[in-house]
Amino acid sequence: MIGRSAWPKVQPYVWPEIPSKEGKLYVLTEKSFRGHVSRGDHFVMMYAPWCGHCQQLKPVWEQLAKSQVSGVKISKIDCTANQEICKSFLVHGYPTLLYFRNGENLGKYDGDKSLNGLKKHIKKMTNKSDGKKGKGAKSKPSPEL
Repeated sequence: MIGRSAWPKVQPYVWPEIPSKEGKLYVLTEKSFRGHVSRGDHFVMMYAPWCGHCQQLKPVWEQLAKSQVSGVKISKIDCTANQEICKSFLVHGYPTLLYFRNGENLGKYDGDKSLNGLKKHIKKMTNKSDGKKGKGAKSKPSPEL
């Protein structure tokens, strides 16, 4: 049996919470983060409520969530309330935008923070998952099992 002191650290891996939602935008916590990003594509904003740049990005991020680009889930996590997750991804400035696929962090996005710029990044990342390696590249069919 897991001791009471160990449960808070183990719980997100064993029995993750379901994230809450603000419209189409997922709101993550330390207890819901790993379970949420473990399957599929996710674009996550790591932010601080007092951050001016985060406040400027907030309406664009909400629009991005509403647009439901390529089935990618758009999420946010407050790093002032969920410090351990943000530390584990070496977040030192806000907002930090990370793209995840099946639980793996595929990298930080530092590009254009306009709605169009964010959509282009998602399109680029989802094309990578389709096996496309450049213009005109075709993915090989998977072998029959």
